[in-house]
Amino acid sequence: MLEAAVLAVPDAVRDHVPAAYVVPSDPEHPPTRDRLDAWSAAHLTPASRPRTWTVVDALPRTPVGKIRRFRLAPAPQSESQETS
Repeated sequence: MLEAAVLAVPDAVRDHVPAAYVVPSDPEHPPTRDRLDAWSAAHLTPASRPRTWTVVDALPRTPVGKIRRFRLAPAPQSESQETS
């Protein structure tokens, strides 16, 4: 994984849950959801683990390089590019 951003997105059961947007280091072979889930299970508390993983080509940035999180709006479930 080259880089990632995690946002809090609305959830029906909990108020908000983490959703991750991932830029793979090798776009031809993005990480699988199982691999991402395994990494997050080893490094994050259960409440901090992303519920969704969306692969993107690049993270939107400001001219000084900060991530524009508001441009990473949650993708509808039917259109999400979640890893399998």
